[in-house]
Parts: sequence; structure tokens; C-alpha cells
Amino acid sequence: MGRSMGCKNKPKQPGQPGYKPKLRAKLPRIVSDDEILAIKVDILELLSAGDAQTVAAAARKLGVQPVRVYGWAKEDEDFWDCVKLAQQVQADGIVAEFLEHKNFIPKMMLLKAWRPEFRDNFKVQVESSEMKNLLNELKEAGKKT
Repeated sequence: MGRSMGCKNKPKQPGQPGYKPKLRAKLPRIVSDDEILAIKVDILELLSAGDAQTVAAAARKLGVQPVRVYGWAKEDEDFWDCVKLAQQVQADGIVAEFLEHKNFIPKMMLLKAWRPEFRDNFKVQVESSEMKNLLNELKEAGKKT
């Protein structure tokens, strides 16, 4: 008599214990190579024009899951090279805008992400064994003084 007549399987609300968010509906599967190629080209155009700052943002603008685009990039190195090139084109535009002092901070963050020379802790990788030997000699000479 003291029991409520509610439904046992009432969906939990956000913040309640046991709440599980519903998965978003999956986007339609892109099946043809022509469709994939067209989306890749659109992503590159969005990036190089500065209409999207990241691959994920470009993918979302086109209604494609970013993880799918990253999967294409993993399978297609030429596409990923083109993405990097498109980011460099956008970075060139950002550098030009810096010269005009427009919207400095967010654009500087992108330059730091894409161009190591703009990073605060830029490090040079030494690959040559001869250079490594010379650096070691310099270090030893510095210890002796």
C-alpha cells in the first residue's frame, strides 16, 4: 500500500547514479570512393581557406565524424600530407594577419601548434653522429672551465 505505482525502468536523468547518455545517431555510411574523395577535397579547402582550424572542425562542418576522417588519413598518407600543407597555407595567412595586429592570441596558438619555431620551448633534433660528437666535445670543454 505504501509503494508508488511508478515505472521501474524510468530513464535516469543526467547527474543521477546509473545515468547513461544515449549514443547519437550514426551518420550515414559513405560508400563510394568518389564521395570520400569529394569530402577529402572539401576538408582541404576548408582548412586552407581558414574556414575550419582543425581537421575535426572541418569534418563536422561537412557532417562527417572526425574519427572517420582520421581513419582516412591513416590509410592515405598523401591525404594527410595535403592536410599538413593546407594547415601551412592557413598558417601563412595567420602570419600575414599578425603583421596587421588582428586577433593575436588565438591565432598565435594555432601557429604554435603547426609551426615549431613559434613554440616557447622549440628544440632542435640532432640526427647527425658528427654533430652529436661535436656537442659532446663542447659539453666536456664547458665542464673543464
